[in-house]
Amino acid sequence: MKITQPELSGFSSQRLSRINDFMERYVNAGEIAGFITLVARNDKLVYLDKYGYQNLAEKKPIGLDTIFRIYSMSKPITSVGFMMLVERGLLRLEDPVSKYIPDFKKTKVYGNGGNLLDPIREITIHDLMVHSSGLSYGGIEETKIPVDELYDQADLFNFDIDLEEMVKRIAAL
Repeated sequence: MKITQPELSGFSSQRLSRINDFMERYVNAGEIAGFITLVARNDKLVYLDKYGYQNLAEKKPIGLDTIFRIYSMSKPITSVGFMMLVERGLLRLEDPVSKYIPDFKKTKVYGNGGNLLDPIREITIHDLMVHSSGLSYGGIEETKIPVDELYDQADLFNFDIDLEEMVKRIAAL
C-alpha cells in the first residue's frame, strides 16, 4: 500500500509527524522496546513510521515486517464500540454503570480492614474505559489483592454460570 498525502484524507502532515516524537519518548525512557505507527482513512495510507527495537538485548532495529505478540485486543475493540455509541448520543461517559446494569447501584467498595463501604460515587462508563472502576481480575495474577477473596467466595469463575449471573455476582460484591 502506497502512502498518500495526508491532507487529501483530511489529516495534517505536520500534526501526524508529532506521533513519533511522542512515541520515541517511551522508547528512549526504556518503557517500550519499539513501535510501528500506521494511520489510514478510507483505504488510503496516510502515515507509516517505526522506531526502536524488536530485540533490545541485540539492539536489533524494528522493521515494518516485525511480528508482535498482542494481548488484550478486546479492549481496543470494545473501546471503539463504546465511543461509537457516545458519538451517536446513545450513552455518555459520565453515565453511571447502573443506568445500564441496575445491579451496580448497590455495589460496595473494599475499605481498610476489609470493610465493605458505600462508594463516594457510582462507577461510571468512563471508570470502566480507563480501568479505574475498582473491579479486579479476581486473583488470576500471582499476587492476590484482598478483594480477590470476595471474588473466590462468589464463585465468579464457575463455568456453569452464564454472563448475566456472573455480572450479578460481581455487582453484589
